[in-house]
Amino acid sequence: MTPEAKEQPPQIAGRYALGQPIGRGGMATVYEAQDAQLGRRVAVKVLDVPDHLPSGDVEALVKRMHREARAIGGLSHPNIVTVLDTGEREGVPFLVMEYLDGRTLRQRLDGEGPLPPAEVAAIVSQVARGLDAVHRQGLLHRDIKPSNIMLLPGGSGAPHVKLMDFGIARRSDDTMLTRTGMMVGSPAYMAPETIRGEEPTPAADIWALGALLYEMLAGRPPFEAPAIATVFYQIMNQAPAPLAGADPAVRRVLNRALEKNPARRFASAGALAEAFSRAVGAEAVPPRPRTPRKARRRPAAVAIGALVGVMSLLALVLLGSRAFFSRGAAGNAPVAPLTPPPPPAPVPPRAATVPTAPPAPRPGPKQAAPTRTVAPAPKTGIARKPLPPQPKQPQKPAVAATGRSPARRAPAKKAAKAPPARRTPRRVQQAPPVRRVRQDARTRAPVRPAQRRQTRTQGPSLLERKIRLATALVRLKKEARRVNQRDPAAVAAYNRKVYALRRRQQQFNADVRRSRGGAG
Repeated sequence: MTPEAKEQPPQIAGRYALGQPIGRGGMATVYEAQDAQLGRRVAVKVLDVPDHLPSGDVEALVKRMHREARAIGGLSHPNIVTVLDTGEREGVPFLVMEYLDGRTLRQRLDGEGPLPPAEVAAIVSQVARGLDAVHRQGLLHRDIKPSNIMLLPGGSGAPHVKLMDFGIARRSDDTMLTRTGMMVGSPAYMAPETIRGEEPTPAADIWALGALLYEMLAGRPPFEAPAIATVFYQIMNQAPAPLAGADPAVRRVLNRALEKNPARRFASAGALAEAFSRAVGAEAVPPRPRTPRKARRRPAAVAIGALVGVMSLLALVLLGSRAFFSRGAAGNAPVAPLTPPPPPAPVPPRAATVPTAPPAPRPGPKQAAPTRTVAPAPKTGIARKPLPPQPKQPQKPAVAATGRSPARRAPAKKAAKAPPARRTPRRVQQAPPVRRVRQDARTRAPVRPAQRRQTRTQGPSLLERKIRLATALVRLKKEARRVNQRDPAAVAAYNRKVYALRRRQQQFNADVRRSRGGAG
């Protein structure tokens, strides 16, 4: 083989000449390549398959590479990397993408630290546009982080953003390629529901975008720890540390984006970018242009309204002219005078009532009660029946000149009441004090002082052990809040206590089962 042939770079599919590697991930390497047919520079992503990997995992990685090609191939957005070609080389798939001459957001943060709020708003706005385009296609990115965001030089001073690495993107109608219980994504940017193993939704990408926004402002992720388990614990149970010197509006945006409940987060990535832009006073997302459909609706509505008005006016004119011509066709016939309405019918007079005579005075002892006479009824053509005779009232005895009746006597004087007898209070006898007798917790039998030592040697009862276990559990929960998660010694001591309490609970459950079996 000639030296010139040795210096030639390796080619893929007889078209792409590979150059130096420009990026490396967990299971793939990105090379700078030259397209021999079109004469342009491209980026080729080749899958790295270790020799010790099982065949099932190799098949899953190949499917994941094909999935990425399908996911990006169906998207066309200025903030998403473009896929140009795909294929296989000796059974190993590769992906050809546009070459991006810039640096990742991770390189920018590691070199410069926190970014200005205005530049952060511009970057988040572009990432949100690309992420909304992904969600509209029914896809989930599931790996939003600084190393998957490329910053390119822009004309207006702000960088142009490209969203990359759709290797673990998932379509809503696809099945999971990962095994049961296996989590996908970067630990520091995983949403709480993803850690719990729930079905992923666009809200998980919005949570990752909120974590990315926090890191661009603070220079560090919202949750960080040396161990992955500690990071997961902080994401599930703790709130991110507030930014020092940040505006309250910015804090509200971050808190809503990093909510534990997915329903309380922003409805879309664009809504998150707009809220942050308003908080910092920057215009990150331009207003949406009016659609031509809405512009056509207004003239159509005006035309319809004008047509309805003209038709109603013509209808009124036609009705008026018809009434006018019908009146002229009748000639000069005299119009009948208006006749007054007939008078109302006379109301018949009511029947005369019978006048009653004034009440007669009470007769004396020698006078008889006068008989009541009925006045003759007027001649109305109706015969009245005479009233029945009333019974005679009994006569009262005569009253003397003094005005008192002789039969009435003066009431006798009441005798003076004797003072009530004085009652002597009864003495209340107090009951003797009740002595509390100690009872056995198992048999409820009284225990004498001589037997107390004997019962203590038998050990605590099941009830006492249950109470002690409950008290120890409450103390352990309170101690968990004070444990420093960054101190490995404190975490190890707390774990030993948890293990000891579990052993006690297991022994207690075994004793309970043993006692129930003996009782049965």
